[in-house]
Amino acid sequence: MAKLLHLVDGVVTNEFELAGEGLTIGRSSHSAVQIDDISVSANHARVVPDGSGGFMVEDLDSTNGTYINDERIERHALRSDDHLRVGWTVFKFVERTESELEKTARVKKTWIPGVYVTRK
Repeated sequence: MAKLLHLVDGVVTNEFELAGEGLTIGRSSHSAVQIDDISVSANHARVVPDGSGGFMVEDLDSTNGTYINDERIERHALRSDDHLRVGWTVFKFVERTESELEKTARVKKTWIPGVYVTRK
């Protein structure tokens, strides 16, 4: 499950799930992720599958460029926790497999006050 998390001052305000075709980012109303910012081109960048289960970000000849971890890129393979910047808008790329996610544990109270146990 891969997602782009929209960050504002380090807080996630929106998330966009990356599916089979990927998504486009830009100021245009036809973009999957529309950003109302004059520093963003109408068709700024796109995130596409790389063919091996990962994702690539491509700059679409934007005026102000696309940045991964504060380095300007034309095309770049995304890794989990990369920061993607388009104009002044920052996204965090996260890719987690189900096995990496924490499992919900069942908690049971013991006869000792304040002591609880979990069972696998």
